[in-house]
Amino acid sequence: MQAMESASSRRGVAVLLWVGLWGSGCNCGPCSADDDCDDGQYCTGIERCRPTNPAADRRGCISPNPACLAGQFCVEVGNRCMSPCGDWVRDGNGDPVLTDGLPTSNRDDDRDGDGVNDAECGGVDCDDLDPHRRPGLEEVCDPLGHDEDCNEATWGALDRDLDGHLDARCFHAGPDGGPLAQRWRADAGFFDFLAGTDCDDFNARVFPLAGEVCNGIDDDCDGQVDEGTLVPLLVDADGDGFGRPGSAVPVCNDARGYTARGGDCDDTNPQIFPGSIVCLVGGQGTEYHLCRLDGAGWDAGVCTAGRVCVTQPGGHGICR
Repeated sequence: MQAMESASSRRGVAVLLWVGLWGSGCNCGPCSADDDCDDGQYCTGIERCRPTNPAADRRGCISPNPACLAGQFCVEVGNRCMSPCGDWVRDGNGDPVLTDGLPTSNRDDDRDGDGVNDAECGGVDCDDLDPHRRPGLEEVCDPLGHDEDCNEATWGALDRDLDGHLDARCFHAGPDGGPLAQRWRADAGFFDFLAGTDCDDFNARVFPLAGEVCNGIDDDCDGQVDEGTLVPLLVDADGDGFGRPGSAVPVCNDARGYTARGGDCDDTNPQIFPGSIVCLVGGQGTEYHLCRLDGAGWDAGVCTAGRVCVTQPGGHGICR
């Protein structure tokens, strides 16, 4: 009888133990991956499956580091770590709560005295050491890229030339002091600019995607000058409208000192160009050299009908 009662008792204990473990959602089998050890709590840190570790529990799990640093409060709601600040204590659930008027030895929760509590203390001040930076302040375009309103999506509205594009000198400074140029918008699938984009806010014709004009400046703010507008023209050093053969360079179509017409036999003398002659014996002979109209250089010629080649003050000749 006693043996039967003992066996029955053992079965009852086993059933109760099984029911208790099942009802608590316990996964007491040995772990095979880190996910098997995850307790779903942020503040306990990241659990690892390490069955051979002496510190592992009966499932083979360890929790090597808590989520927050020593001395910080951990809040499950929002998965936040907060530094201890003035007037913060833990409630019955272990969560930090604000209790105005209680004495405290912790640091002030508004160290910069701007009237807004530190974000680490449950407030919204993103930089509690800078009284000129807090939510609600007007964002100003400044050369240092200072973030006044704790909002990376704003950088100050400055549009001097009223072309609808903000000055590129308005930006938020990154870790290296330079502008945070862009931010990936995963929800939209594109980059947001975190700075103005107008590379010349004093010229209303200069802004991103403006038509590039051949004028020696970057009209569309892409970092290039006159791209797609240059044409090959010949150097015309003497300004006679004819260029030196083989001197073509890419320039604007209306660039001064350049021409599309070639064949200049002497680009240092504006009086000598295709069709001009140069006397071989000035004022005494009939022979001359003719600058060919086809740009192929000089041809020999002679004055006819009893005329002679006379050199003019400009250096060219005439038959008379």
